[in-house]
Amino acid sequence: MTAEEGNGVKKERERRRITSTERSALLRYAAALSIWTEPGCEEFLKSLPYGGRDLETVRRVTYRIWQNAMAAIDKDQLRQILMNVEAASVTVGITRMRAAEHASKYGQFITHAAAAALTEAAAEKCSMCMLDRNGARRCELRAALDEMNIVDTAENSSVCKYRMF
Repeated sequence: MTAEEGNGVKKERERRRITSTERSALLRYAAALSIWTEPGCEEFLKSLPYGGRDLETVRRVTYRIWQNAMAAIDKDQLRQILMNVEAASVTVGITRMRAAEHASKYGQFITHAAAAALTEAAAEKCSMCMLDRNGARRCELRAALDEMNIVDTAENSSVCKYRMF
């Protein structure tokens, strides 16, 4: 404890400039604080066992974090941030996954009937295939069969594993 603090004089924290990334994150944090005051959310949480108490604890802690952050920011930047806080908002929604993202995350599903039909079609086309090695690498049917992994074959051809199955 310094002599100034011992005399009841509070020493101001050292303030620093923040980056644009930190500034953006603080604005999102300020906007997110408003979620705890949403009527629907507040009513629901207070209806849960200990919900009202826990909600107040969360509010107190998040407000204390906000105050500490504001006390650490350069005064010029702080003025700018406080002007922007009023206009800050957070949008919460559901994003849809693209088909490729879904397939890579959850895998692809195919019925047995569809797999049988594809295997039969591939067997017919691949048994008569006359592509060279480069052509086989660019073959769309081969790429689809590899991606679907529905045909169980061993490498039995130096050109394409589906050529004679």
